Amino acid sequence: MGIAKLTGTPFAVKSGGHNMNPGWSSVEKGILIKMDRFKSLEYDAAAGAVHLGPGLLWKEVVPQLAPYNVTVVGGRVPGVGVGGLILGGGLSYLSNRYGMAADNVLNYELVAANGNIINANATYNSDLFWAMKGGSTNYGIVTKYTLRAIPLGPVYGAIISYGPDKTDEVMAAYAEYQKSGVNDVDSNVLIQITSDPGYATLVNLIYLKPVWKPEVFAPFYKVQARFDTSQIMSFAQYILMQEQEFGGLLRWQLRGTSYKASLEMDRKVVEISQREFVKPMSTVGASILIFQPVAPSVVKAGNQRNNGGNPLGIESVGQTWFSTCAGWNEPKNDQFIYAASKKTTDLIEKESKKKGLYLKYIFMNDAFMDQNVFESYGKKNFDRMKAIAKKYDPEGVFQRLWSGGFKLFQTWCSCQN
Repeated sequence: MGIAKLTGTPFAVKSGGHNMNPGWSSVEKGILIKMDRFKSLEYDAAAGAVHLGPGLLWKEVVPQLAPYNVTVVGGRVPGVGVGGLILGGGLSYLSNRYGMAADNVLNYELVAANGNIINANATYNSDLFWAMKGGSTNYGIVTKYTLRAIPLGPVYGAIISYGPDKTDEVMAAYAEYQKSGVNDVDSNVLIQITSDPGYATLVNLIYLKPVWKPEVFAPFYKVQARFDTSQIMSFAQYILMQEQEFGGLLRWQLRGTSYKASLEMDRKVVEISQREFVKPMSTVGASILIFQPVAPSVVKAGNQRNNGGNPLGIESVGQTWFSTCAGWNEPKNDQFIYAASKKTTDLIEKESKKKGLYLKYIFMNDAFMDQNVFESYGKKNFDRMKAIAKKYDPEGVFQRLWSGGFKLFQTWCSCQN
């Protein structure tokens, strides 16, 4: 850190390297700090805490905790790294009951801009602790995360595939779940409408108790499925089932938006996305439309952790965090795909505003690098985060030299000039 600061050398930090924004886990003519040797995991049963190195992937974390019948509020995709997910806020299969991943952090051990190793928690550097829950790469290089240990035994889990002719029925089931089912905090759902005809629409269901085909998911069981993997299993088994195959595609992009729960809006999102995103993408690569239901309990649970709150500014209403996901190979198609995804989300936001369903919040973990994530937290939180950054990094080392991540004092466009 001292060398980079003294010489003005750009650097990047790589945890799992899963972030799809180009250049955010790498750097040209600079220093790459790879965290893959920071793979320590320690379960402290007496303290009810788990200490994690930022080089771990979630597929390494969850199975190691399984013998103790505990887990942490963490990633759903096995190959995602611990570091990036938590610094982005982190949505989990446990979030309806326990809040965001960042809400369950007890302590950050980090290297500050001056090179010192410091801790941030609810009682020590508490302002920094608050700001880091969705603070990206603005405050320090985390060398250890301490998370609350969550007791968890066997769960019900399923991945269900539906044909393309069932998409509307699946979305109706999704809307029905959001009306009442989402209030069952042991339940969680994830929907992916893929361009792969072999999978079409995938619905991930999980219930945090060993209950066979819980009634809360009844709307989905009523739709004729192609296959259904329903099982009572360990949480680790379910997470490992989420392992993704990328089909040889090397370039990926996510772009997100949010809106209040509404079947009418869900259908409009599918219609717009099929026309403006899926169809154009079919000529150059693959596409996925991702629907993530977020219950008011996510916000409530985070506030009840008695852990200092967070700066995310999520409204306490039933909502969907939607994102387009694109995969392709040829660099010549980059701008075409970026433009298609932006037009799609712009049209969706125009429609949600017209219907009174628009939500400003942008989920950082699913955001593209030109989106104004911090502004979506609300002006009061955004201003406070900037003040905290100036306090702990008065020379703007992380703003100027750290390549990658959403920045508080500059936009993507200005970074490229």
